[in-house]
Amino acid sequence: MEPLRLVIHHHDGTWDFLCNTTSEDHHMITIHTAEVFSRFARALQPLRTLPAGHLAERDGLYDEWHIEENTEQE
Repeated sequence: MEPLRLVIHHHDGTWDFLCNTTSEDHHMITIHTAEVFSRFARALQPLRTLPAGHLAERDGLYDEWHIEENTEQE
């Protein structure tokens, strides 16, 4: 299992939690945001208040999250 490396809080309020190593549909699952924050509480604690329209990236499990505005069109 890969660590979460990319978290996107979209402008519409939806979230994506990605390992950022695959984009194949059969590797993705749908899960409630509360469950993700619960399951990965320690790793995602700094991102609970990530504003809509922003993303956070990190290189690995123990690396710091880098937050920036999400400029991609949705």
